[in-house]
Amino acid sequence: MNRQAGIGVLLGAALVAGVLTGCSSGKGPPATVVVLPDPNSATELPNATRAVQLSVGQVLGVQVRHRDLPSRWQQVNAGDATVLKPDGEDTVAGCPAGQAGCGTTVQERYRAASAGTTTIEWDYVGMGPGTLPSGVPATPCPSYGAAAHCPIGIMKITVTVR
Repeated sequence: MNRQAGIGVLLGAALVAGVLTGCSSGKGPPATVVVLPDPNSATELPNATRAVQLSVGQVLGVQVRHRDLPSRWQQVNAGDATVLKPDGEDTVAGCPAGQAGCGTTVQERYRAASAGTTTIEWDYVGMGPGTLPSGVPATPCPSYGAAAHCPIGIMKITVTVR
């Protein structure tokens, strides 16, 4: 066997091994998944912090329901990208064609890049009167000068990477 053929056989074997072990895509399941509550299914929105521990290279999944409504979860702090790097998103559940008012659930992915601790944060914001989920009281928002765009739920995820 000549040298080029030998190299080709080795590269082919490495590719097959990578496919069989699932290492070729780099998109395996997250090590931990945090689900932000669907505000239309809850009468109270959280003011909570979750603590998560990951090893370098592991992935955190954060499931968020995006609705076609003016009130929504909005990321307000992406954290330290040297510790936890955004790694795309996957659609978990979509909308049937032609269904108005439906939302899509996505799983945002964050890959642990290096040792350290960081916090990522989402606010659930109301975009004006009449846009809040049923049963959720409107809250005054003096810093905005009106009740619109006020955070009515907060979810923080503190991630420690070892």
